[in-house]
Amino acid sequence: MAASKWIHIQQNYVFLSNKLYVSEVLLRYLYQESLISRDQLEQLRDSRELASAKLSRLFDILTSQDDSCFDTFCRCLRQVGQAHVAEVLESPVSQTVQSKQTARGEAVNSRFLQTVGAAGSGGLASSPQSSTFLVATDDQLEIIKDVVAGDWVPFGRALLKVSTDKVRDIVSPYAAEQLRASEKAYYVLDHWRQREGRHATVEAMLIACEKIDKRGAAELALSSDR
Repeated sequence: MAASKWIHIQQNYVFLSNKLYVSEVLLRYLYQESLISRDQLEQLRDSRELASAKLSRLFDILTSQDDSCFDTFCRCLRQVGQAHVAEVLESPVSQTVQSKQTARGEAVNSRFLQTVGAAGSGGLASSPQSSTFLVATDDQLEIIKDVVAGDWVPFGRALLKVSTDKVRDIVSPYAAEQLRASEKAYYVLDHWRQREGRHATVEAMLIACEKIDKRGAAELALSSDR
């Protein structure tokens, strides 16, 4: 990779692997801005490809382009509600150690959740650390979005404690009529995580799932993802 702005992708690879969501809307923006070709768009849309392989493919495409495209990529991230990712990419390389430490911390959270989940659904609810230590990771949001996809609006109401209109407003900037239900659920979850910060815990997600009769399915999905 040439010494250019794209080196920020290499320096933040672990962070990006956990945080960057290659959604349909992001792909459309990248195509619109000529960062990817039509053939590349179709390849990246392939649902059979693992998320990690899709991310590597996207990075290979992007890092072959000049620095002006890096700025366009960051602008696209902001357009689809991933400004937090753009900010990390645009920060000086010397500051990227913190993002790597954050990603490692989230991996610890994920492993801790899996250990608790193995003890049964009661362990998740009764663990004294579940509402403070287990901040939801991107992987956990990915799991929950699929569990609640069919009920993303009532789930959003329960999670955010807002009206139906407020929940729908969250996805309206992202061409909502073209989004899959699971993508809408993800944007609701991501909005909640950004709003709540350290209070965006796994237990809070599970409580919201319980209100739509999905807690058991959510616990099973989280504990099975090993």
